[in-house]
Amino acid sequence: MEYDRFSRVWYDTFLATVPEARTLAETAFVERNAPAARHRRLLDIACGPGRHASRLSELGYNVVGIDLDTASIAAATSKGIPDCTFKVWDMRQVTSLLGEFDVAISLWHSFGYYDDAANARILSDVASKLVHDGRLIVDIYNRDFMIKLPLEIEEERADRRFTTRRIWTGARMRCEIVYDDASSDVLDWRIFTPEEFAALAGENGFEVSLCCAQYDETVSPSPDHPGMQFVLAKASA
Repeated sequence: MEYDRFSRVWYDTFLATVPEARTLAETAFVERNAPAARHRRLLDIACGPGRHASRLSELGYNVVGIDLDTASIAAATSKGIPDCTFKVWDMRQVTSLLGEFDVAISLWHSFGYYDDAANARILSDVASKLVHDGRLIVDIYNRDFMIKLPLEIEEERADRRFTTRRIWTGARMRCEIVYDDASSDVLDWRIFTPEEFAALAGENGFEVSLCCAQYDETVSPSPDHPGMQFVLAKASA
């Protein structure tokens, strides 16, 4: 299964319109659950154009960001953010990165694009790149919420209209987005329930320290919230 390649229209419509307040909330969550004082070396998996990097740098992290999208890595690099390095890199090749990390993050639903074996291997490989008390923070969709969404809906964002069609095959969701200029994107994820992801993490080198929603440690995942956040601790050998 090939990785989904996002079009420039997708980036302009969805990523470029993420409010700054959301980015600040996400990075604050990282800092609360893996403080830079103890987890300075941070791996940002599927970093995109470095949306989180500026704030993470300000908080004291030394960031290595990886993403398959060449244009996004070029954009991130051009910002000249202190203590940040960006690489065009496949998350399936994370073991080839030099050095170890204190914490890794995978935010904004960037996990689950591959088949079950590859998804599991990514978790195992990330665990192998973390120090003995390392952390992995993952933000993914909750299937209990996503399964309730309409299979087809017309929407508007950033002055652009588009139609979203969702096709479920077991636990995978194929999302077809057709824009008003007739261009399109097709995305395909393995969408987990909280219990499924916790089990997968446990089988691949991690223990669940926290599972919550809305980047709020006091809010439990539920069918009322689209996303869920896991703080995973590297399991003892």
